[in-house]
Amino acid sequence: MIVGGYTLDLYCRDSAASKVAEEPDTHAYRTGFEQFYGRTYSECKRQAVKAGWRFDKDDDVTCPWCLKKKK
Repeated sequence: MIVGGYTLDLYCRDSAASKVAEEPDTHAYRTGFEQFYGRTYSECKRQAVKAGWRFDKDDDVTCPWCLKKKK
């Protein structure tokens, strides 16, 4: 039997930017990162998009919390 899987670990680009600028972390407790599990990358990415994560062309991601904050 062959078993395989994929894990997609996402970290919000805005949390990394805030640490570079030496500002306090802009994320609430337990936001700005998340893990998704599936058989393939595309399956994990579908789950992430459904959960509210935004993927840009350069493969940077923004968490749902920051997207709501920017509106």
